[in-house]
Order: sequence, then C-alpha cells, then structure tokens
Amino acid sequence: MAVKIPQYTQQTNTPTALLQIASNPNANPVNVSDGLGRGLQQLGRGLGDASDALIYKDNADGVSRAGKNAADADMHWIDYLEKAKSEAKDGAPNFTGDMMEKFKKYKEETLAAEPNTKGRALLDQKLTSLQLNLFSNSKQFEAQAGRRGDAGDALRGVQLLGQRQDVALALELPAAGVGEFG
Repeated sequence: MAVKIPQYTQQTNTPTALLQIASNPNANPVNVSDGLGRGLQQLGRGLGDASDALIYKDNADGVSRAGKNAADADMHWIDYLEKAKSEAKDGAPNFTGDMMEKFKKYKEETLAAEPNTKGRALLDQKLTSLQLNLFSNSKQFEAQAGRRGDAGDALRGVQLLGQRQDVALALELPAAGVGEFG
C-alpha cells in the first residue's frame, strides 16, 4: 500500500532580496551582517566601558566629597560644642538635648545634599560617629555643670546660714545634751 505524502504549501513570504538572488544565478551575495554585528558589538562594549568609567568617577567624587564634608563637620561641631559650653546657663539644663537636636537637623540636611549613594553612605557613617562623640561630650559637660551647680548651691546655702545668727545658733548642739543620749 502506497502512502501519499502531502504537498507543503508555504505560509510566509520570502524576502524579495532572496528571490532576486535565487532568480539571478550570477549574483554574488555579500555577507554584511557579520561585519555589522561585530561593529555594533564593539560599539556596545565601548559604550559600556564609558558608562563604567563615568560611574567609577561619580563614586570616587562622591567618596572624596563625603570625606571633605565629614572633616568640615568635625571642625565645625567641635568649635560649636566649645562655644556652647562657654555660653551655657548655670547647671547646663538640657544641654545635651539641644545639642543633639541641632546636630540631627544638620545631619539630615547634609545627607540630603549628597547626590552620590556611596558618598552618602560614607558621610552617614562619619556623621554618626561624630554624633556619638558629641553626645558623649555633651552629656559629660552637662553632668559636670550640674554638679558644679549643686556645689555652688550648697556653698551659697552655707554662706546664707552664716549670715543669719538665729539659724546658726540653732544648729549648734549643746554640750550637756550630747552626754545624756550616750
């Protein structure tokens, strides 16, 4: 029994360039796609290298700028802390809280102004370290100022007691009374 093979009917159009080559046996086809492909590949590689170089430079600039901004912040806030200490009220009430509030605002503004992600991350790290240092120094100053204030209050109290004879006399213990409790 013989099997009949069905005839294939083409369902897509053949490009006219191939039809011309097929109809002209003397035509010499030129393979331009290989050279063009290599050229486009080299162009893409070159653009990728240029892009990488720009990203590297941007990151390097960001890190450099962050280092400079961190150094400037160190100098500014050390000077600011010393000035604030010299101008602090007696007992330095809320000295640390005020200092940290001002620094927090400064830090937010400074980080927002840094356009480079790597630079911002480095600057954030440096400013956080500075913030911890300022907090420690502020807290220490506030505690010392509070103790000085307490000692000053005690000294003023003793001086006031010495000026009032009636209070000073009441504080003296009678010599006979001491022996009676023993």
